[in-house]
Amino acid sequence: MTIEWDTELSQSLTITYMPQLTTSYATGDFELGSIFFHLEAAEENGDPIIDLSSPLTLTVSYDEEQLPAGMDENDLEIRRYDTDLGEWVALTLISRDTVADTLRMLLDHFSEFALMAPKGFKVCLPFISG
Repeated sequence: MTIEWDTELSQSLTITYMPQLTTSYATGDFELGSIFFHLEAAEENGDPIIDLSSPLTLTVSYDEEQLPAGMDENDLEIRRYDTDLGEWVALTLISRDTVADTLRMLLDHFSEFALMAPKGFKVCLPFISG
């Protein structure tokens, strides 16, 4: 995973990446992929930063082989958990590369993040034999 920025930052910040085994919050209509992490940021003096005045670019690489069976790469999103809303919010997609297995998103908030896709609903028809 890489974090990049296209504009000059007006301050120095320390960003801490903490991988997680799973997410802390219910996912609703979304299925979890294979990546869960928490990002924290702090100013030079150690004060925490939650919201950014200018978004950064977050690039997340994933291993297609580790995705749940049936999960479509074209549906993958990086979502962050918004504690104020009590729900997962999709980050703005910049680009998707299914060959290189990467997603580039705009990052404007530090929180808990997860690779997700909408759950595939399966319709089971009755089997009738004659």
